Amino acid sequence: MGEKLAADSVRISETEVDLLMARLDDQVMPANQDQRRSKRQAFRQPTVVLRLIEPGGRDSTYVVHPRNLSGNGIGFLHDNFMYPGTTCRILLKTLNLACVEISGKVVRCRNVHAQLHEIGMEFDEPIETCQFIDHDAKQSA
Repeated sequence: MGEKLAADSVRISETEVDLLMARLDDQVMPANQDQRRSKRQAFRQPTVVLRLIEPGGRDSTYVVHPRNLSGNGIGFLHDNFMYPGTTCRILLKTLNLACVEISGKVVRCRNVHAQLHEIGMEFDEPIETCQFIDHDAKQSA
């Protein structure tokens, strides 16, 4: 992902992002939460890079704000609607600060505030969340 990074797609302050994330976290969990293949966990890296693979082979790169992570996908905030089925790649930093590019597709998109959308991306292959989230630190906190 050597191209120049796009500006932050979520054009609100970090404080506003934090408040919006807290509001979303307080919402009632969907009825199918217990049916998920893997549990969602809060995942707040300051920003992550998202690359959309558009029809015709053109790539678009954005900086987005992650909300949660599971072994099968990630949720993040983005300032544009994204069609389910859109192919994308997301670049995440491991706990050892290595960068890992993960391929997947958009499975859901919902408007959460003004022009901001919460995007659900399903990974092509499952990941080990312990590469990105320190589960021991969460339990001892």
